[in-house]
Amino acid sequence: MIVADPVVPVDSEVTLVHPTFRSWQRDTYRSQLLQVVGISGTRGKSTVLRLVEAMIDQSHLHCATWTDMGVQIRGRRQRGELAGWSHALTRLSEGSVDIALQELDWNTVNAVGLPPESYPVMAITGLRERTENDDKSPSLQSAIRGAQRIVAAVPHSGFIVVNADDYYAVEAVADTDATVLQVARSHLSPNLVAHLEDGGSGVWVREGTIMVGDASRALRLCRVTDVPLTMRGEASFNITNVLLAIAIGRGIGIDMPSIIRTIRTFRSAWAILPASMNTYDGGHYLAAIDQLGPPWVLQPVLRAVNPSAERRQVTVIGDLRWIDAEEVHELGRLLGRYHGAIVLHSDQDEALVEQFRQGLAANQYPPLFIRLPTERRAINRAFKAIREDDVLLILTTGDSAAAHRAVRRHIA
Repeated sequence: MIVADPVVPVDSEVTLVHPTFRSWQRDTYRSQLLQVVGISGTRGKSTVLRLVEAMIDQSHLHCATWTDMGVQIRGRRQRGELAGWSHALTRLSEGSVDIALQELDWNTVNAVGLPPESYPVMAITGLRERTENDDKSPSLQSAIRGAQRIVAAVPHSGFIVVNADDYYAVEAVADTDATVLQVARSHLSPNLVAHLEDGGSGVWVREGTIMVGDASRALRLCRVTDVPLTMRGEASFNITNVLLAIAIGRGIGIDMPSIIRTIRTFRSAWAILPASMNTYDGGHYLAAIDQLGPPWVLQPVLRAVNPSAERRQVTVIGDLRWIDAEEVHELGRLLGRYHGAIVLHSDQDEALVEQFRQGLAANQYPPLFIRLPTERRAINRAFKAIREDDVLLILTTGDSAAAHRAVRRHIA
């Protein structure tokens, strides 16, 4: 059992790894490393990165980032990714930039590799939930190989932040010599309990409150429901993302008031998080846009936008080849629980469409199934089908800009 008392006042800092940002900077210089934080995982990388970036801005520090949107230095987009990142690292070594944040994709890590013991900080947002079909999943095997390379890139003087609710992420860091910080959505998480009992520290949720510290001394930050990104606590995946960002921020010594102000004010927006879930209030309906993913990824998204499947839902879906073939049937079975309509668009693999149909039909009352040739026509059809208090969920494959423009136009 985790002991959270005595409660530490906000102005009393709880140190996870480094007491201040400047002390972290000094230690990385002594280790002959640049102040680069790598953020990896199957989902949530961009959200965690943007949260940490916002914490850095709150602390009046200067930051460079490399995401799927390209390279930015102090908010300015750079030409070319490799040239831009080289320039960012030069600025970092000169001291005109304080820290750099890099989003690391499994496929890229596996194809290019990472220099060993070169990153002072890494984060693993998660690989995937455990299922009986794990041995057949090529995406999971790729993630496991990538996570092993991520861990090898951190020296013993660095630290790794890991999602304790993800079995594969915890397994990846089991043998590392670096410091490990674990985060969990519950103080009863078995991995977190074992970690804290072993003298570790991290970030967790206890009775709806975010806690930071170790088994003997912890700080209460705020209620989960006070964090807009969690959608009143319904978006479990964003609760994890917030905890990961807090652990990174506090691990590198960002002051606690800056962290608290950030998580209480930060909101997702397509301009900075095009591949993450974004929601729009359509007045009489709720619209949500996210990337198409496997069932274990979409299940918490569905719970967040349509709790208990109480509202009628119209779902627009892109190319089913975006996910592993063995997950298509389960995807259909999951979406088939929501009454309303499914609109599938664009060129499709007919064998996958048939698997998807069978998954829909596995439900007692499957939704109406419609196929259209283009995303634009599919979204227009969905708008015509929307009724009072409905949920519109658009699952994109690739660039989501057109979907966001369509929803904004319809609301306007």
